[in-house]
Amino acid sequence: MKNHVSQLIMNFIKGTGFVFVCLLLSGSALKAQEYLYLKGVAELNKGENIQAVESFSQILSEKPGKVQIWLKRGEVYLEMKDYDRAIQDFNMANSIEPSIASLWLSRCFALKSEPGKAVRALENHLRSAYKKSQKEILLDPAFSNLEKTREWRNLWKTDWYKPYEYQKSEAAYQIQKTNYTKALENINILLNQNEDDASLYYLRAQVYLALKQYNKSLSDLERAINVETEKENFRLDRAELYITMGRNNEALQDYSYILDRQPEFFDLYIKRAKLLLSMQKYDQALSDIKFYLGYFSEDLEAQYLGGMISYNAGKYFDALVYFNNTLEIGQDDKKYFIARGNTFLELHTYKYAVNDFSMALDLDPQDSRIYLNRGIAHIRDNKLMKACYDFKKAFGMGERDALFYLQQYCNY
Repeated sequence: MKNHVSQLIMNFIKGTGFVFVCLLLSGSALKAQEYLYLKGVAELNKGENIQAVESFSQILSEKPGKVQIWLKRGEVYLEMKDYDRAIQDFNMANSIEPSIASLWLSRCFALKSEPGKAVRALENHLRSAYKKSQKEILLDPAFSNLEKTREWRNLWKTDWYKPYEYQKSEAAYQIQKTNYTKALENINILLNQNEDDASLYYLRAQVYLALKQYNKSLSDLERAINVETEKENFRLDRAELYITMGRNNEALQDYSYILDRQPEFFDLYIKRAKLLLSMQKYDQALSDIKFYLGYFSEDLEAQYLGGMISYNAGKYFDALVYFNNTLEIGQDDKKYFIARGNTFLELHTYKYAVNDFSMALDLDPQDSRIYLNRGIAHIRDNKLMKACYDFKKAFGMGERDALFYLQQYCNY
């Protein structure tokens, strides 16, 4: 019976292979263009630039008025250092929504060593509603080769920022330098001038969070969100704070709100899956992992997380597939072998468990818990002498749980 189970498991692993089936197109999961957009963003994130261009181009061939796609394809071309095509795409974006791509255009011209055009594009950006802070612009690496040019020096002779904006930047700098008392004073003064500025409440929330005054931080984040409901970083920070405060259901609501509107925030699927795992909502957690792996099948940690969710859900065959995929990608972390070894234990295939625990010990021979687990596998496989060796080794390294097994099986 034991050999039959072992063979069944290995056949299941081999039959599954390395590639996960993308479930996104089944039923009415996503419209074709939404899928292409997510595919393009994923390809951009993975550095698969040619494929990303193809995905975005497919959308633009049918929907040339989508400003976000022109921006994304322009970003890909910029990443490829194809500045002329990037400029064409950013100009198209600006023709649909004026100034939305002016900062991108400025970057392109700067990288092409055309300071006059770069500065003119940056002027358009500084006059727009999309204006970044002076600090963000000055630290942008695309502009590093402009700093010694006459055009760049002349640009900053104009005062593009109001005193109020400089004071906000100063408060943010004080937070960065951990001068929280000074930052709090400055923010409170600014709030007396403008009590409807969401960014000030957000800054003050950061101060209170650093001071571990969680209720005050939460209150300010809620004020910021009430003013600017679609600022995803406000909700992201609130979700993290909710988790810190043990309010997981509310954190889950914030994560879901963001993903409903910004499904391209791929990392957030991993965060939500981890949260759902902690809440023992295994099916929902696995749904997020499958979605994510549909685009990033070679993400080692995501495969491992899928295995841990399946393991905790008691779906040991599924867990085995995930852990097998994990070890196909990388074998340099003991936790991957431990996880699969524990799964083999649950499936009563003890020789495979012993092999994985031995591999884990090769990576870290000082981990007493692995010796204990390997000893348990030996006991279940009726290898008493080998089990007692492992239990003694574990106990000698400080693993107290090993004493029970020594007394039970080794006449200790």
